Amino acid sequence: MTNDDYLYFKNVFSNAGALDRIVSFMNTTENPPVERLLIPDMALTAAEYFAMNNNEKVLVLLTDMTSLRRCVGNCI
Repeated sequence: MTNDDYLYFKNVFSNAGALDRIVSFMNTTENPPVERLLIPDMALTAAEYFAMNNNEKVLVLLTDMTSLRRCVGNCI
């Protein structure tokens, strides 16, 4: 995700008044590629915590998994 994409989503959520109810893990192109390996696990762990411990409804969106595939192919 580019930094512009990140700022777009942040602004959309902020304008909708939903930013205080969102937990997001975003990896932009400026971040180290190894973080792409960690983001899915961290997001799913946080979702599991809120669903199981806090009994909250959770929606997990994982996008652009091609970046993860490229990183796994290059990092291993």
